[in-house]
Amino acid sequence: MSAARSMSRGRRTARPPASAERDRLGLALGVNPVFPVAFVVGVLTALLFRWSGSIWPGVALHGMNNASALIVPLVLGVTQA
Repeated sequence: MSAARSMSRGRRTARPPASAERDRLGLALGVNPVFPVAFVVGVLTALLFRWSGSIWPGVALHGMNNASALIVPLVLGVTQA
């Protein structure tokens, strides 16, 4: 018996699917400009794991990505608005 059904004492409640709730939240929060880079780094990390069989190359890539996110703005002189 599902949790929603047992909590409503046998009556089914009309709720949108979780994916619809997630999509509405995503639209409300807006598009994150970091998403494309994070997606590519995630795919590369997964490929490194598949090719090497170890998580450490992915950990190194993640560390390099984080370091570049700190160092590049400092070198370019970008200030937060």
